[in-house]
Amino acid sequence: MKLFAVVDGFSSGAALAREIRVRGHDCINVLSSPDVPEVFRRSYNRALFSRELIASDTVAAELGDISPDFIVAGAESGVILADELSERLGLLTNGTRRSQARRDKYLMAETVRSAGIRTAEQYRTSDATKAAEWARCLDAFPVVVKPLNSCGADSVFVCSTPGEVVEGAARILGHVNQIGLRNKDVLVQEFIFGTEYIVNTVSRDGRTFVCDIWRCHKERVKGASYISCVEELLPRNGDIQDALSEYAIGVLDALQILHGPAHFEIMMTRSGPVLIEVGSRLQGATNPASIREALGTDQLALTLQAYLEPESFRCRIDQPYHFRKAMYHSFMVSPHGGKLIALPRMAELMNLTTVYHTNMRVDIGGSIERTTGLFSSPGIVDFIHQDARKVADDYATFRAMEADNFYLVKYP
Repeated sequence: MKLFAVVDGFSSGAALAREIRVRGHDCINVLSSPDVPEVFRRSYNRALFSRELIASDTVAAELGDISPDFIVAGAESGVILADELSERLGLLTNGTRRSQARRDKYLMAETVRSAGIRTAEQYRTSDATKAAEWARCLDAFPVVVKPLNSCGADSVFVCSTPGEVVEGAARILGHVNQIGLRNKDVLVQEFIFGTEYIVNTVSRDGRTFVCDIWRCHKERVKGASYISCVEELLPRNGDIQDALSEYAIGVLDALQILHGPAHFEIMMTRSGPVLIEVGSRLQGATNPASIREALGTDQLALTLQAYLEPESFRCRIDQPYHFRKAMYHSFMVSPHGGKLIALPRMAELMNLTTVYHTNMRVDIGGSIERTTGLFSSPGIVDFIHQDARKVADDYATFRAMEADNFYLVKYP
């Protein structure tokens, strides 16, 4: 039996801990902060862990006495501490040399650019007026304004004028982001035109397996940015997929992500891929069982294989993943906020042939937000079938339901 220390065992870290226990291994939780961020509390389950530690000056010594076999980041907030602890204890590690660049989006893009890989033009500042001045000098509106180190498209604004840049920056600076950190700076980037893709990878000793690729279908939301309505699973083979995979592996090398999972958001432009961001952790907001149904395996299972069975993992690196069924991973979109009274058409949704999995994040009687991003989406629906046309048709049917009183809301 192996012992894993999961740093911030919520969000995708909770799924990781659950799978570790299912496979007969043990895991402890190391919290990078005593306060679990509010958006992750629903996914946090202490029962998944045999022990819990909270980051302190002595946490490395405490872990040394426990002697874990592996230390893995569970959520985005745990990346830096996982790097520090794994390096200090002499375990499998990505090290601390590029640790900050794996979290700070400005440093991330600059590090990748210095390796000769194309990234967006950008500017970092603690002054909303200077942010607007830089955007004016760039003279290529719109621009994107966002926090340096949050996740889930938190407070990402697409701004078409210097005034909108000031407004967006003011809504970020000084505020606490979704992972509990106060935004001291804001990042302004050129807007990259193209189609967004997700690429998920798992690495061991610097060798990487591309485990799934998705095309994102997004819509613009007033007062926010573009929200991902649905992610469409793609076969591994294809010109676009090959270009995305080669680009992602180059970014991994630049950021020295040698071991474990990574989750990429990449824009494919007319001239090739451009990094949006990458997290050196599992993709969040997914159901591993759904992806296994479509592909036969998933990023979570492959991550554990890379740690526990490195030789068998290396044997599959040069083999493309097997696309067995079409899949849409869709995010529910609520047009209004208030108190959720009922979901009168939920049974109708569940009767659709291709619906494989649903996950409501809002309880009846609880508060529901107008959807402006990942964290305000009320739930997830996975559509899976061998017939891609049926998947697309059922997804379209669901969106029509949403537009016709799917959510019965009492307005405040």
